[in-house]
Amino acid sequence: MERRRNKRIIKRLAVDFGTDDLKHTGITNDVSKTGLFIKTSKIYSPGSILKINLLIPDNGSTTFTGRVVRTYKHPPYLSLAKNGVGVEVDCKEKTFLTYVTGMKG
Repeated sequence: MERRRNKRIIKRLAVDFGTDDLKHTGITNDVSKTGLFIKTSKIYSPGSILKINLLIPDNGSTTFTGRVVRTYKHPPYLSLAKNGVGVEVDCKEKTFLTYVTGMKG
């Protein structure tokens, strides 16, 4: 049974993120209107507020904030496992919402 409110769409987009500045990089694994999963080796604790700059093809980029809701950090010997953070966004940024709404998945 699906518990998510919004359908997640598999999408690989470049992101820069951090708590104060955009000093870390990652790639989205999936995106929805209310959240995204960032594949990265830099893990923040649940509850952390992140500033996120998302590269949107043909539209430049958009910056917004999100709250870490889950983290995945696997041991090095499981290098194929996805490390990263699940982020919930309350994004009112029109470029992001238009892009996500228009995605097919």
